[in-house]
Amino acid sequence: FCSAMLHIATNQKYNEGKTVDVTQAAAIQFKNMAEIHWRFKSEVHAKDIIQEGFRFIIITDEDKEYVRSNILQMILEVRHDTVRRQLTYAVECIARLDFPEKWPNLILEIQAYLNESDERKILTGLESLKSVCKRYEFEYGKNRNPLEEIVENIFPRLEELVSQIEENNTIEAFDIKWRIADLLYIVNQISICTRYKNNEGLSKLVTFFKYALNC
Repeated sequence: FCSAMLHIATNQKYNEGKTVDVTQAAAIQFKNMAEIHWRFKSEVHAKDIIQEGFRFIIITDEDKEYVRSNILQMILEVRHDTVRRQLTYAVECIARLDFPEKWPNLILEIQAYLNESDERKILTGLESLKSVCKRYEFEYGKNRNPLEEIVENIFPRLEELVSQIEENNTIEAFDIKWRIADLLYIVNQISICTRYKNNEGLSKLVTFFKYALNC
């Protein structure tokens, strides 16, 4: 069911000849599945953690694996902004439960998108990276270590992107800059990441935010 909703949400042909937006309806249904029902492992598990009378849905392991393996590529192909937002939020919901144990290749997939020159692929990578970073946004101590690792491995590429598009005034470039600014805020708002604690790193951080404010 989950994979079917994802397929419909990302295929514009389902809107042809319709008076309602079928893809948007499917995207909302898919997001709700990810947000509410993804956590349930079995009927027994669901009954143990929810109130009596709640109508839960058990998503099969095969269905979940299909979604994890395909959702980023399917988001890339979507041109409908509302659908993209619903699917990106679904990635965040799934990452909170499955990353990294059940979704170990997610960061590698995101890195591949960020290393592309195509702006839509970069934007898809940034949207997905935000979903993962928010998983650790308010963590402290050792629970924050995965975020530190993400920052050390991926954020040099974000800094490189900023330098490459600094003088680019297209809408896509502007969107990339603001998404990077948003990511820098998310990973540093509770505690400054190690990468940005020294003078050089902090200078980069302050300079970028000053630049973003002047865009």
